[in-house]
Formats: sequence, C-alpha cells, structure tokens
Amino acid sequence: MKIQIKLNLVFLGVFGISIISTGQIKVFDNNYVGINYSSTPSSRFVINSAGNSAYQAYIYGPNIYSSGGALAVLSEKGSASGIHIRALTATTNIGSGNYLYGLKATAYSSTAYTTGRTYGIFGQAGNASSGYNYAVYGYLAGTKYGAAVFGAINGLGDVGLTAQFAGYFRGNVKCENTIYAVSF
Repeated sequence: MKIQIKLNLVFLGVFGISIISTGQIKVFDNNYVGINYSSTPSSRFVINSAGNSAYQAYIYGPNIYSSGGALAVLSEKGSASGIHIRALTATTNIGSGNYLYGLKATAYSSTAYTTGRTYGIFGQAGNASSGYNYAVYGYLAGTKYGAAVFGAINGLGDVGLTAQFAGYFRGNVKCENTIYAVSF
C-alpha cells in the first residue's frame, strides 16, 4: 500500500506538475477543476467553458469543422454472455413533484434554417440475434398509466393517459409501408 502511494506521488510529481504548469488543467481554491479554462468555473468540473452552476460537470465542444462532438463514450463487447453492458447510463431518482428526465437530448434552434438535419435522439442497432435488434427501445415500468414511447407535434404537449400504452402519439402518424395489428 505504501509503495503504491509513493509511486502515485512520483507519477504526479513528474507528470502532473508539467501539465499544471502549462495551464491546461487547473484546480481552483474551491476545489473545482478546469481544463482549458483559466477562471474559477461555475461547475465542479469543466472543459473549455465556465460551465453552469446547475450542472456538476460541463463539457463544451467549440465549433467543429468535421464529424465529432463534445463527448464520446465507448464500451467494449464484454467477455461473457447474458450480461448488460452500457456505454452510458443516465439515471434520475423520482420521488418529488419535479419533471425528471433520465436522458434529455436536444437538437434545436429557435432560428429556422434551410439547411442541415436534426435528430434529438438517433438510435442504431443491428446484427445481433435475429429478431432482437431495436434502434429505439421503450419500456414502461411500474403500474401507473403512461406510454413506453410518446410522441407529440408542435402545439400538442403531454397529456394525462388513462391506461398503459406501448406507444401514444399526439398528431398525425404516417406509415409508408404496412401496419400490422391483431385488431382495430
């Protein structure tokens, strides 16, 4: 144990000081950490920005001139079967009267453009066991009313549902192929 601690201190002494001396990583008096940011940040951990006091960590990806983003997460396939491996897990605990989001993704501008495409959530899946490839999977847990997948167009928001649904849509729904149903 003592050897490991000494090795870590030597590593920090040799490598950490050279990083800190360049100003790329800074620990501030309030113990907040900034990477590529020199003023005291609003979030506890920031990259390229002051952050926002509503968030513990804040990563800002400045203008990108090729494909990329602010954060990439990769998880390998694992070495056993029947285990659940996630590249990213986002959880919020319920129990208050707040609106809670396990994951919120936005691709929107208040300015209407004539170029580009936006995908709030883009899911891609394939080449696993036949019949079990879902690009987007929704599951309604518990006994309360709601929907596993809910969609609404502009001007129509959420609505209190009176049953459990796999899917519920507010607005026109279009299908360019076949819709299968046990009954109508």
